[in-house]
Amino acid sequence: MTAQQIWEREFKKNLFGYNCNAVDQFLDEVIKDYSFFLVELEQLITENNALKKQLQKQKSTINEFKHSIGKLNYDIIKRLSSLEKKVFQDRMRG
Repeated sequence: MTAQQIWEREFKKNLFGYNCNAVDQFLDEVIKDYSFFLVELEQLITENNALKKQLQKQKSTINEFKHSIGKLNYDIIKRLSSLEKKVFQDRMRG
């Protein structure tokens, strides 16, 4: 049931006011839909929280990877520097 359908719903009046059975039936439909949407909302909230946790784990993994790459790059530069010194020293001697 849409909000528009709820808004546009009209009830027949009788001698004592609105027809109680019609109003009760309508409220039963609204409660049924409302209950369904509450369950759906709870499921979506749970799924959203799980996805946020997964995203946070992936961000953490990426940060760890970046740190590892940075350390690896530092180690490579250090080795290259040592090799360059050795080559330079060998050329100076030779």
